Amino acid sequence: MQGVTRYNDALDAFRLSGKAATLIIEIGLDEIATATSFIDYVCAKYGVSKSGAWYCLKKLKRAGIVEFTEKGESYKPLSLTPKGVELYRQFRSITAREENELRQQAAEARVAAQVSAR
Repeated sequence: MQGVTRYNDALDAFRLSGKAATLIIEIGLDEIATATSFIDYVCAKYGVSKSGAWYCLKKLKRAGIVEFTEKGESYKPLSLTPKGVELYRQFRSITAREENELRQQAAEARVAAQVSAR
């Protein structure tokens, strides 16, 4: 699947983990009031540790992919930077293509099963 290869290439290009990609996709094009509320949501949804999620989010901030307020900084909501938005769009288009490929494969398998059942 070419989509999977492109997804992995995008992760490798920015030295991102699957967890980082998940955070980017979850943030999406939204502005989230606080990073803390986002971390609580992600931890509850995916069952990851808060320290691991924070580490990953701060790594994304250092890489210029997300921005958010940390202690001592003036307020800004959690959001993707332009670089992060580009990654998000790459991940979403790859994911959509993969879903379409899987649907196509499933449809072909159903047709093949119906033909062999005759």
